[in-house]
Amino acid sequence: MTGFAAVTREDDRATIAVTIRSLNHKYLDLQLRTPQSLAAIEGDVRSLVSKRVSRGRVELGLSL
Repeated sequence: MTGFAAVTREDDRATIAVTIRSLNHKYLDLQLRTPQSLAAIEGDVRSLVSKRVSRGRVELGLSL
């Protein structure tokens, strides 16, 4: 299981970019890279990812 995806969305208020990489791993190893301004939603993001992914090293980057 390996993969990479990146998406950017822009409107008149902000631009958000999401990058996700995954590598094969025996257990779920989730690494989040988010700006301090998005720290409040980190728990929600972890929950969403863990509902969909059960194993692998997943690196998720968010920028705003």
